[in-house]
Amino acid sequence: MTGGTHDLIRTVAAVIRDPQGRVLLVRKRGTATFIQPGGKTEADEDALATLARELDEELGVSLRAGSALPLGEFEDVAVNETGRRVRAQAFLVEVEGQPAAGAEIEELAWVDPADPGPRAIAPLSRHQLLPVVARLWSPVQRDADRHYLWGGNSEGWHLLQRQDLSVIAERVPPGGAERRHRHAQSRQFFYLLSGRALIEMAGREVAIAAGQGLEVPPGLPHRFMNPYDEDVHFLVVSMPTTRGDRIDDAI
Repeated sequence: MTGGTHDLIRTVAAVIRDPQGRVLLVRKRGTATFIQPGGKTEADEDALATLARELDEELGVSLRAGSALPLGEFEDVAVNETGRRVRAQAFLVEVEGQPAAGAEIEELAWVDPADPGPRAIAPLSRHQLLPVVARLWSPVQRDADRHYLWGGNSEGWHLLQRQDLSVIAERVPPGGAERRHRHAQSRQFFYLLSGRALIEMAGREVAIAAGQGLEVPPGLPHRFMNPYDEDVHFLVVSMPTTRGDRIDDAI
């Protein structure tokens, strides 16, 4: 869970790919860890202005106009400031010119986002951004390492895990139900792939079947239930992630 706002470092990060699909990482002078190009926004700068300035100063390249595609916001442990976390607004970008180390950058590295190797890489890049880039051109499936159990014999698979967006596939057997709860910030959408279910929202039960979905706004008490005689399979889309944002009811 994120600490206080004073512990959060906000940055803008660039994801630059070469023709082989490798992603550029940089290492600052006096440090041992590779990070994404980018930096902190200065006064009166928007995110793309920050990227353009940082890429020019540190790599000697220009941000190609109209090329920046937002990937979302990502958060993890900061590597150069003990006890703090960093949240980056990330963009997939194209640049004009050949990147070269400049200013405070001492070394560049082009890495395979799916297998970046043993070099020291910041958690934000290794665990957040590089996997996202690797998945952009790879279909997502219900892998064993994304699987979890809940409520006894219900189960789920994390298909997408980001700070601003979560997508989960779940299966709830007959009689399965979650505890009534709410989310302070996250807005959710439940979409049934097969079977039937009840979703209780603020004390009212709504029946939904395969091909139907239901939105649950933040702050609204709710729970998912399967009182029927067959498994129900469904998707849960949450914006932002519900991690650290769940409040269970007392009963």
